[in-house]
Amino acid sequence: MEFSSREKCIEYHSEQFPNLPRYMIELALDYDLRTTKPMTGREKRKQKREVQEGKSKCIERGRWLQDKLENAEQLELDAGAVIPASEYVMPPFVKGHIECDGAQVAEQLRDWEAVKKDEE
Repeated sequence: MEFSSREKCIEYHSEQFPNLPRYMIELALDYDLRTTKPMTGREKRKQKREVQEGKSKCIERGRWLQDKLENAEQLELDAGAVIPASEYVMPPFVKGHIECDGAQVAEQLRDWEAVKKDEE
């Protein structure tokens, strides 16, 4: 049933269910208005097409990644880089530093320690 206003709808249901408190009728009406309606055929086809396009993009990305790994090429994914294990250089553990250029920091630290020893 369709009503001209929300108040008319609440009044109608209050008459139908006299022992039911008004707030419960309002809750039921609000819940009914929030639920989604059944999709039309056009909406279902559109959703199915979007899912299939997403799968094809995922397959393409997987092929691209597999090709790069097979050719041992450097990969840049977001903020990280994937390199072969033989090229990886472990940065030094320097207390109090978070540095992406770990080798430079370690060299500066060695120089500083050498100067400090010479001063003593």
